[in-house]
Amino acid sequence: MIGYNKFFDYWFHYLVKVKNKYKSIGNKKPAKALINKDLYETLDMLKTTNEELYQIFNLTADGMLVIDPDYNILRINETLLALLGIDREKAEGKKCFDILHCTNYHTTNCPANGVLSGMGKIEYEEEKIFNKEKKYFVITATSLKNTEGQLIGVVETFKDVTELKQTEKEIKKLIYYDALTELPNRAYFVMQFEKAFAVAKAKEGMLAVMFLDLDDFKYINDTFGHSIGDKMLKNVAQRLKTIIHDEDVVSRIGGDEFTILLSKIKNMDEAANVAEALLNILQKPFHLNENEFVLSASIGISIYPMDGDDTETIIKHADMAMYQAKKQDINHYKFFNSSTKKDFSNHFNLVNHLRNAIERDEFFLTYQPQYDIRSGHIIGVEALIRWNNAKMGMISPTEFIPLAEDTSLIVPIGRWVLQTACSQMKSLQDEEFPPIRVAVNLSIRQLHQPDFVEMVRDIVKETGFDPNWLEFEITESIALDKFNYNISILNQLKEMGIKISLDDFGTGYSSLSYLKMLPIDTLKIDKAFIQNLAIDPSNKAISSAIINLSHTLHLGVIAEGIETNEQLQCLREQNCDYVQGFLLSKPMQLHELRKKLQSFS
Repeated sequence: MIGYNKFFDYWFHYLVKVKNKYKSIGNKKPAKALINKDLYETLDMLKTTNEELYQIFNLTADGMLVIDPDYNILRINETLLALLGIDREKAEGKKCFDILHCTNYHTTNCPANGVLSGMGKIEYEEEKIFNKEKKYFVITATSLKNTEGQLIGVVETFKDVTELKQTEKEIKKLIYYDALTELPNRAYFVMQFEKAFAVAKAKEGMLAVMFLDLDDFKYINDTFGHSIGDKMLKNVAQRLKTIIHDEDVVSRIGGDEFTILLSKIKNMDEAANVAEALLNILQKPFHLNENEFVLSASIGISIYPMDGDDTETIIKHADMAMYQAKKQDINHYKFFNSSTKKDFSNHFNLVNHLRNAIERDEFFLTYQPQYDIRSGHIIGVEALIRWNNAKMGMISPTEFIPLAEDTSLIVPIGRWVLQTACSQMKSLQDEEFPPIRVAVNLSIRQLHQPDFVEMVRDIVKETGFDPNWLEFEITESIALDKFNYNISILNQLKEMGIKISLDDFGTGYSSLSYLKMLPIDTLKIDKAFIQNLAIDPSNKAISSAIINLSHTLHLGVIAEGIETNEQLQCLREQNCDYVQGFLLSKPMQLHELRKKLQSFS
């Protein structure tokens, strides 16, 4: 089979040869009527002299037609007739623009008109609706000339590329759009930003980039599961789109983080107004699976040209500003400034130091005693990690623990805490102190490590510590994430003799339905309910209810954060089992704990 392009060349050449053979007008230049007559006769001659070639023209997969200089259709093949959904008699002899639904035949945009004006060959893509079906074509228009070089017609081909276009569209969607929310992704955002940035730079304009991060979204995922979290993200995406103009871009770059490009702002106030609108619309309740959620977010904003002169810098500074906004308050936005950059630099500096803290032996443990409220004896301790960095000094756990969680460093750090606590408590037992329980806080990242149970088993074996004196403290959010999986892991720990306590009880989505299913031994009343216990009737009622609930379920109950005698007396009257807090003892290192235990001997 002759290739399409070669076929046209061959066909035109053959057409001219046939025309030369049969022309009868000598060397005179033919008039337009004679040209059309000559062309008709030539085409008929071609059909009769080379039937096979005509069959190829008529049945080729691409649509084809031949028109004269007056736009009349002289020949049209079966493929194009099928695409148009018409019979041959309704096409041949008609104007091409009537059949092809062209409205611009009188302009150079019409390929036939361009060729007839002397442009030679034209190729372009166009969307057309043929036979009530939208299709995409690569249309090629080629001039048809006689031996004198006079234009006598145009041949047009219509190559159907609809399937290719649809495939390209799907590929583009995969490359440039987020599968969950159907928002543009990071790659698309950067591409659009670079275009807007170039325009703003050329016209000395202004644009803004926003980083938006949902506050505490992880808690929703941990508590209600990722299916609810995914539905929430879809709803968030739809709401954000209602605030952003068509010429701007909102994208999801991963997790619960979104970026917004404002490409035509005139001042910072316009960016601030958009940020406030975004925060406000997210605070309207979301209703998912009969639950009501109210979200907040943190937004960082950087402005071109004030905050940078290149794409990477502008985007990076928006990210820094978002981090600073999150540190200051929930549901807050912040513009980038020089202090933001300094704080962000300190943040990464802290992470880098944290990565090496174990190797440099910068961590140590303190232990806060837990007392039997009736006898006043120490029945256990809570192990609390402390960090003394060689360059920065003492760093608060409230500062470095969230960093450890975010960077997954909590896994090796948690292992170090467990191993150190077991080893040090075993040393006290070896010194013939009465055994006491040691409580170690457990993060969700640790619990979900595939080898977690085996790691715990190895540590208690290596240290020789009796697991019956070990307790893990978990929070409600940890307990509820992957609920069935967690129950399985906790039961394996229980089989080893390890105790489980539920920390910060009452501050989350407490539910008796899950509480009775969890293999726990102790409930821990959060210090938020203890602070105003003696003067706030509500806090007093809550603490009393938790204590009574614990006893009903045959669980122990411990209150933390005891700082006044009034609090202690109130808890004693409510029959709380155990207490801990600064009133009784501050966290202390091992040598101080040893002296404390000696005083009870």
